[in-house]
Amino acid sequence: AAQPTAAAAPGPPPAALAPAAAARYSDQQGVREVLGFLFSDQGAFFRDFLLDEVVRGVDALSRDALWDLSEQLGLSQRRVPRFLRAVAPTPTEQDAKVVENIRKLVSFFVLGGGAEPSPALGFLPRGGLSEAGRAQAMGLSPSRLRQVAPVLREYGPSMRGFGTRVVTRLAEKQAVRVLRYLGDEVFGDE
Repeated sequence: AAQPTAAAAPGPPPAALAPAAAARYSDQQGVREVLGFLFSDQGAFFRDFLLDEVVRGVDALSRDALWDLSEQLGLSQRRVPRFLRAVAPTPTEQDAKVVENIRKLVSFFVLGGGAEPSPALGFLPRGGLSEAGRAQAMGLSPSRLRQVAPVLREYGPSMRGFGTRVVTRLAEKQAVRVLRYLGDEVFGDE
């Protein structure tokens, strides 16, 4: 996917501007550089790596959420229909590592490469911070989002394409699980 054709980034704000303008430029320029690299030809390897990690992370998080819900409803592992167990296997230790990697990637993109993620940045399936609290912990205040919104709009088509690839890969994962389940039902477990 090629970089969007947008107007060149404006130069740094004059020194006479308020510090807020310099910070806004810095945020916009940082996001523009990261997205520019990610969606360039040079970023293809990293984009594919990121795609794999995001798909694995979303899959692990969604399965974890499903099992949390079944626990909250009082369903034991044996009472969950076999089909659901097949399409949403219980999360593993490897899944927990994938979720931790996603947390680090989100931290990198939101807070910048050198920043240490806040403990609140973790995905909190039960209780914990509200959605607004998590956004604040990640540095996603409404004012910061407004500052980087032009850059996000600039890369919107590339980001939508990436999102489509994520959804496609998630659908493929589920299709494989369904076909494996059906094969086992028809031909027996081997």
